[in-house]
Amino acid sequence: MNISDDTIKVLEFLDSYSEGGIRKSNDIASLLEIGAQFNQFDLFNSITFLGTSVWNLSKKIKNLRQNTEGIYLLNKEFNTQIDQLQIALKNLINFANDEIIIDRFDTIYFINTQGSIKNLIDLSHDLSIIKDIQSQAKRK
Repeated sequence: MNISDDTIKVLEFLDSYSEGGIRKSNDIASLLEIGAQFNQFDLFNSITFLGTSVWNLSKKIKNLRQNTEGIYLLNKEFNTQIDQLQIALKNLINFANDEIIIDRFDTIYFINTQGSIKNLIDLSHDLSIIKDIQSQAKRK
């Protein structure tokens, strides 16, 4: 999949906007490009919402002690949000009908391993940056 100049500019902006930079720039580029090319703005917005939820839950879980009351509920909600994010991501990337992208997402995000969860958390970090920018734009 070719990445447009507009998407490259968006990535550069996201990278400069974020304190530590974006973590999964190639995959964010693919998602942005697919969303734009196939007019899947609602699905992309749903993905940014789910990603933000995953990112926020992961930060809360990381900061809690394992014996803390409510950790079970947070973990349960985290797993639910991860599942929903994976489904939404699969729905979006399937529009591209690009085996390279589909294989990459299958390998990096959709297998049932701790590494896959960590990759989803990193992707969610980037998605939360997009959601933050969208929210700021709506307030103006």
